[in-house]
Amino acid sequence: GSVLVYPSRFSNNERNIVLIGEAYFKVRHIDSSPFQVSVNRLNVKDIGTSFDIQSYPTLDDTRVTLNEGLVSVSDGRTDYRLKPNQQLIYSNFTGKVSIEDVDAKGYAEWRNGGLQFDGEPLTKVLKMLEYRYDVHFQIVTNRYDRQYVRLRFNPQENIEDILSVISLVVPDFKWKMVGKKIIVQ
Repeated sequence: GSVLVYPSRFSNNERNIVLIGEAYFKVRHIDSSPFQVSVNRLNVKDIGTSFDIQSYPTLDDTRVTLNEGLVSVSDGRTDYRLKPNQQLIYSNFTGKVSIEDVDAKGYAEWRNGGLQFDGEPLTKVLKMLEYRYDVHFQIVTNRYDRQYVRLRFNPQENIEDILSVISLVVPDFKWKMVGKKIIVQ
């Protein structure tokens, strides 16, 4: 579900790309040719680093998580510098920015097929599962709007395994799968 737009050849003095979705970058810093990612309303510039960006169109926020090195993130008004194990969260609706200390390795778990959610809203978790498993959730209740979960899944777990675990963790979580549609009641 991600789209990466880049030129067929970078110019000598810049390496600019555009991202929609999620990607992990491990970048060699070159002073004379900075690497920059435009995502949503943010510009992320490497300072010799590895980092993850998550910005799916259906999510409420854009997240930049630094694994190692340094990155500079600009929202057009302010430049923020992240240190390893920090995450910048940009609200796609309000433009508000916050920076939190996180376990950066956990946020890059998707690269190896695993999933980790650390105090995330259940509605966001379900949206992420849509991208991962090519399914669509139809939520017919608002009882989960304020439900937050902390979950970790191994690469071999399928969508039914994950929903079964969510059923154990979230009180009264009921679901039914019809083809690629999952109805949550």
